[in-house]
Amino acid sequence: MQRKCTPWYGAKLRALGAKKGVVDLLLPYPSKGWPGLWCELKVNDNKLQSEQSKWLKLMERAGYATAVVYNDWELVRDIILEYLGESNGTHLKETKGIFRQTR
Repeated sequence: MQRKCTPWYGAKLRALGAKKGVVDLLLPYPSKGWPGLWCELKVNDNKLQSEQSKWLKLMERAGYATAVVYNDWELVRDIILEYLGESNGTHLKETKGIFRQTR
């Protein structure tokens, strides 16, 4: 979901270092050969923004596991548990760490 805020707050976020395209969730914990997991969470009919897609591709090239999940917090939980080795799921395993949920 694209961040909605006032122009003043947007300027404050940029001054603090906020960058366009940085996705919603980072789990900065090495697991299964990945240095971390980046996950973009989408609700309703929101689409992946081009800046977010570029960020995810950059993180994939850097060796991170990535995921984009639409309207399914339980799937997000399952992906995190799989990433941490707490489940035998195949969301990340089958895709070599790149998971894109289709609607």
